Amino acid sequence: MALARRARPKTCGGGHTFIRAVTGYSSGMTRITADDIRVLAQSTSDDPVLAMVDDTVVVLARSEVPPDAQVIFSAAELNRELGPDVTDAEAEVLAGSLTNRLAR
Repeated sequence: MALARRARPKTCGGGHTFIRAVTGYSSGMTRITADDIRVLAQSTSDDPVLAMVDDTVVVLARSEVPPDAQVIFSAAELNRELGPDVTDAEAEVLAGSLTNRLAR
């Protein structure tokens, strides 16, 4: 299976810049990556969350999440579980756990 991956900076209506990380296997399975976790950890948006919007994983302010989107994880949860500094290994493990949660 080939991994398709690209990241593009986007600007929301509120002027916040976020990274739209498009990840996933060619089988159509959405995959959360360690990079997604790092973007969430470093986001300067108000109450940032990792969300699934139109089958795309994005990081944006909770207030900008569309009603039909799925919030996967928040920066507050990340800080509670792992603290302010997330290691590469922790990001990888959390990404795998969130990917498994989405698959259910």
